[in-house]
Amino acid sequence: MIAAPATAVVGVGKAGAVAGLSLSETGNTTGESFTVTLADTNGLLSATGTGVSGSGTKTLTLAGTLAQVNAALATVTDSDSVTGSDTITLNTVDSLGNSAAAKSVAVTVNDLPVIAAPATTVLGVGKTLAVAGLSLSETGNTNGETFKVVVADTNGVLSATGTGVTGSGSKAVTIQGTLAQVNAALATVTDTESATGTDTIKLAAVDGFGNAAANKAVAVTVNGLPVIAAPATAVVGVGKAGAIAGLSLSET
Repeated sequence: MIAAPATAVVGVGKAGAVAGLSLSETGNTTGESFTVTLADTNGLLSATGTGVSGSGTKTLTLAGTLAQVNAALATVTDSDSVTGSDTITLNTVDSLGNSAAAKSVAVTVNDLPVIAAPATTVLGVGKTLAVAGLSLSETGNTNGETFKVVVADTNGVLSATGTGVTGSGSKAVTIQGTLAQVNAALATVTDTESATGTDTIKLAAVDGFGNAAANKAVAVTVNGLPVIAAPATAVVGVGKAGAIAGLSLSET
């Protein structure tokens, strides 16, 4: 009997283990041999061990004793170069000529993670303000997957709160966790700048399969304090409305 998971998730371009594959047979299997064939619709299958052939192709064959076959099944990986869905089909026969019921694994191939960030943002000098619009996404099945995002500031001090946040109150904040946890923390990111001018916030991310997102950068403009211009003195006539010239407001 073949045991196999109904589903599996791998990252595009990464060799992901297909866990939970095994073969069993009741009775006395001493001296008996088995052959398991795994066929992949799109991806490339690999395995190591005694009796393995076809590793690195779409069709993998494992032959040997029950122990040898199970040892090889525990090493099976799948590598898919395109996102979407895929199917791995398993068949087996023993040396007595009996075949097991075929099993299939529905594979979801997750895409690369994607960072969303504003191209620019404006802050007031000496004030802590939110960096709005930061988020992370990934197509596919992200259940059980973890992510890591690093937010780094050239000049300012970054802060964030939530599960998996480290480095808050420094120039580099790291956020790790599920996709929901990472996005919840990204929504709390703030920046504090002590000097006027320009600054840059850079974001990098990697998923649990080792795939990295395209880096993003936010160009920060740090505005100075508002400046009031006014004359030191003014003269008006009694009972007359007189203009107070020279009043204005500016900010760099």
